[in-house]
Amino acid sequence: DCDIKIIKFFAWLAIKHRTTVKILSKIIPPLKDAVEWNGWPVSVITDDLTYEGKMKALKEGPYGRCVYHCDNNVVDHQTVNIEFENGVTANLTVHGHSAFEGRSIRIDGTKATLIGEFLFSGEQIWLYDKLSGKKEKIFEGHLELTGHGGGDTGLMNAFIDLMKRNISKPLTDARASLESHIMAFAAEKSRLEGKIINMAEYRREVLDL
Repeated sequence: DCDIKIIKFFAWLAIKHRTTVKILSKIIPPLKDAVEWNGWPVSVITDDLTYEGKMKALKEGPYGRCVYHCDNNVVDHQTVNIEFENGVTANLTVHGHSAFEGRSIRIDGTKATLIGEFLFSGEQIWLYDKLSGKKEKIFEGHLELTGHGGGDTGLMNAFIDLMKRNISKPLTDARASLESHIMAFAAEKSRLEGKIINMAEYRREVLDL
C-alpha cells in the first residue's frame, strides 16, 4: 500500500467525508471550502474543478501517475550554500518530506537572532537579543492557505498598486528578480555538475555579456 496516494492529496476529504461535510458546512460554512478546495494544487490538474472533473484528471492525466514510476526528475530535497561578496553566507534547504509544511528563516547577527516560522499552523517572527537573553515576538499572523503562504497574491497586489501608482517603489525591481533567478539556475548547475559556481562568470555566461 503506497504511503503517497495522490487521490488522498487531491480529493481525500471529498471522497471520505463528502456527505458529512456537505451537511456540516451548512452550520460551519468554512467546511465547504475544505471539501470543494479549488486552489493550488488542485487548480493545476484540470479546468473542471468539480469532484468528477478532478477524479477524471487523476485517472487520465499525468498527475495521477505514481511518482516512483514516472519520468518526473524534480528533486525532493536540495541544500544550497551561498557566499556573497561581502562575506555573508547563507544556506537554503528545500525538501518535500517535512512534517512541518511551510517555510522558516533564521538570521544571525552580531547582536540578535531573528527567527521566522511561516507554517500551516500559523506565522510568527521572534527576535532573540544575545546580550540580554530576552526574546520578543514581533509578528504573529493567521493561517494562510493560498499560494506560497499568501505570497503569490501579495506580489500581484503589489504590482497592481505600483501600476496604479498607489506605491512609489516596488517590493523588488526587475534587476533583483533577474539576479535571484540566475542564482536558482546556478544552484541547479552546481547540483548537476557537482561543483562550485562562480556567479560573476556564470552571470556573463547566461546573459551573454
